Parts: sequence; C-alpha cells; structure tokens
Amino acid sequence: WPASRMSPTSPAASALASARRRLSTPPAAGRRSRGSPAGGGGGVSKKRNSLGGPGPHLVQLNLDFGQSNLGTVTCSGCGMVYSAGNQADAVRHARFHASRRPAAAAATAAASAASASAWRGQQAVKEFFNGDRIVRVSPGAGGGVGWQRAKEIFRLMDEELGQGTEPDAYSGMLVLLYVRHQSGIVGCCIAEPIRTAYRLLPPVEGAEAATERDTEPLPAQCGIHKVWCQSGHRRSGVATALLDAARSCLYLGLQVPLSLTAFTAPTPSGYRLACRYLTTDRPLVY
Repeated sequence: WPASRMSPTSPAASALASARRRLSTPPAAGRRSRGSPAGGGGGVSKKRNSLGGPGPHLVQLNLDFGQSNLGTVTCSGCGMVYSAGNQADAVRHARFHASRRPAAAAATAAASAASASAWRGQQAVKEFFNGDRIVRVSPGAGGGVGWQRAKEIFRLMDEELGQGTEPDAYSGMLVLLYVRHQSGIVGCCIAEPIRTAYRLLPPVEGAEAATERDTEPLPAQCGIHKVWCQSGHRRSGVATALLDAARSCLYLGLQVPLSLTAFTAPTPSGYRLACRYLTTDRPLVY
C-alpha cells in the first residue's frame, strides 16, 4: 500500500518511519556502517596486506632485529644448509652435525697416521717444496697398511659426496691421496682408464649444473671416478694437483691431455670444478 494511505499507527507505517530515520541519520564518529570501510562512505571492504596495499595478509615468520646470522647458512663442518634464524632448523642442524662426528673422527685419525712413518712404503708420485706430497696407495703396497687406513678416507669421501661404494671396489683403480705437511690427508682422487665419453649439454636456465649429455660417443682416456677435498682445504690447489697427478700416473710414460679427460656424473660443485679444470662449460662425462 502507498504510504499516504497507511494509518499513522499501523505496524507497517511505524516500520517505514523507523527505516527512514536510520537512512537519514549519519553514522556516529568512531563507528563503521555495515558494508563500508572506516571513515564513512559506501563500498565493499578490501583486505590489505601489512604494507598497506591490497592483497592477502602476510605473516613474518622470522623477526629481523639486525642480527648477522639471519638467512641461510652453510656449515663448513658438515655441509648442511640451514636457516640460522629458525630454531627448528638450528636443532636439525645440531643433530645432523653431531651424527657426522664419528666419521670425521675416524678420518682425522687416518689423516694423522698419513703423516707418520706408516706411509713410508707408499709410492710418492709428487712432492712439493713445502713438504706436501701426493702418494699412490694400493691393496698390496706396503703390506696393505696404507690401504686399510685409506678406507676411512673412502667412507668419509662417499658420505660427503652422497654416494655409497664399497672401499674394495677401488682396488683396481688409481687411488691418489694428497698428504699435507702437518695436516695429514686433505684430498683424494680415484681415476681409471676409459675409452669413450660423452659431452655434457649446456645446463638449462637457472640450473646449477648440466644434467643431460649428448648421445654421440667421443674418445677419452682418463676417467675421474671421484675427486674430493676436505672443506677446510678447498680452493688451495689440492684438487688441481690431484687431477694433474692422475693424468700423469694413469698410463706409464704418458700424460693424458685435458681433451681426453672425463668425469663421472658430477655434483654441482664437481661440475664447476670440471669446467674450471678443463676450461670448458661442456666437459666430458662417462
């Protein structure tokens, strides 16, 4: 019914008058009308993020008070990458680091023995002016004492490289150990004769290393099965010296050229080493 024909005291007329009063009265200060944002005005309320712009609400998980250890950290002892500002990550790192101590202790003991007279029976293939030397170990040389101690280094090397190989599997390969003066064994290289290898394809954009190889076989002579250096002695020429010695010792009276040297499927750090050593971004692999 039209409002002019309604009785002033009828329920419908009273409801209509009440609605008109609500619409004509502005919202009180500090109050928000339904469906409008603070400060008055109509429209739909929009969620805003912590920076004041539209978007989902963001939650800061780590508080930055200017501490120097915020962000990811690589432990020089165990190699684990973790978030130093995250308590749960720090606990996981502590557990993993502690689990590495037995292997590290065994390797340290073997390294200490490397500088003693027990290694006197091993063949020194390279000696340096500062007292460092590269020795060749094999199961039969020196009564096998050096080979038994070298097995501890093999276990540590395989653990750090994320590989598992029985130490006796290296018995038919060229095994070289870098013995640093007053530090013991700091590096190891295992090489073998090969005949063919394949060229690595360029890595995809954003990848740390190349993972695919060409299908065309190429001639090769020296296969670097593994090369390893203790974390505290890297970038000091240890790996390069071991690789040079491997190319010189693998064949009697022949030094294998760089162009005929190949690596097994390398880790990202191994890929970078292969590229630097062979002066190419597409090293040979086998």
